[in-house]
Amino acid sequence: MAPSLRRFWRQPTVHFMVLGSLVFAFEEAVSRSADAHPTLEFSAPRVEQLASDFASQMGRPPSDLQLIDLVEQAIREELLEREARRLQLGYGDRGIRHRLLSKMRAVTTDLSLSEEQLLAEARRLGLDDDVIVRRHLRHKMRLLLRRAPPTSWSEAQLAAALERHRQRFEQPATVSFAQVFVSALGAAGERRANELRAQLTGQALTPDAAQFNTIQIISDPFPLGTRFNHRSHAEIVVQLGGEVAEQAMELAPEQWSQPVASRFGWHLLWVHDRRPAGLPGVDEVREPLTRLLAEEQAARQLQQAIDGLRQSYRITVDWPEPRLAQLAAARETLANPEVTS
Repeated sequence: MAPSLRRFWRQPTVHFMVLGSLVFAFEEAVSRSADAHPTLEFSAPRVEQLASDFASQMGRPPSDLQLIDLVEQAIREELLEREARRLQLGYGDRGIRHRLLSKMRAVTTDLSLSEEQLLAEARRLGLDDDVIVRRHLRHKMRLLLRRAPPTSWSEAQLAAALERHRQRFEQPATVSFAQVFVSALGAAGERRANELRAQLTGQALTPDAAQFNTIQIISDPFPLGTRFNHRSHAEIVVQLGGEVAEQAMELAPEQWSQPVASRFGWHLLWVHDRRPAGLPGVDEVREPLTRLLAEEQAARQLQQAIDGLRQSYRITVDWPEPRLAQLAAARETLANPEVTS
């Protein structure tokens, strides 16, 4: 480098100019970044209002983690609303249009304004900053973000979903049985039931197809009939009472029970077959499984979209206490393991 050029770069004025240019370039970059990422700010009074609303509804203040969840939910709701407004989802919506027109007609005396003029004036006055309008916009945005093309689920996916949600689909043990009913109550009813049981066992009468009419003639009329197919213990309790349910679930197949009392009278039971508790086959629950997988897909898509919206905003929360800020940061790190300090 030439001596004259070295002397030029050593001058303090040049250093100041270069430093100033760097600072200006940095500020420009920050400014552009801020423009690209709008700010969503939650002030301490707003956080405290969420806590106050919770206390009014629940009769107690929220815990720290509950308050963090309340703020997180409020952030999601505002992100959805802002995006809905950016996409102008309220324009052309009949519900929002009707509400804004109703509000505008309540405050204006100019009857010459057209509906479009009224709507424009309502938005200029901020009348669309309304709890019902905001709720409607968020709902429309959720529907838009959840929308997904129809998916064909493989047998493996359906089977995996069935196992994953086994508590939801697991079926209780069931029993199928027939009964001979005696409507008389008390000792007289029990004697009659014992006589019928002796007749049934002595003549080897069973509720099969050939002898079913005979059983029906022997039995007193019963509102729910004489046959009960694939009933769980809980269902039998509701229909016939606890004692009948216990006997039906414990009775060995293809034999007549001893007389069992209920609030209706006396029952003689014959068990045809039992089904143990367990998961049904995929074919038996294919339709609800398909709906469940579609719902899970929509929920994932919505969450991914909201996560993307979060990345496009600079979100700041003014927590009223330092420990809340620490807890919130810890939860954010757990939810996003790739984020490090």
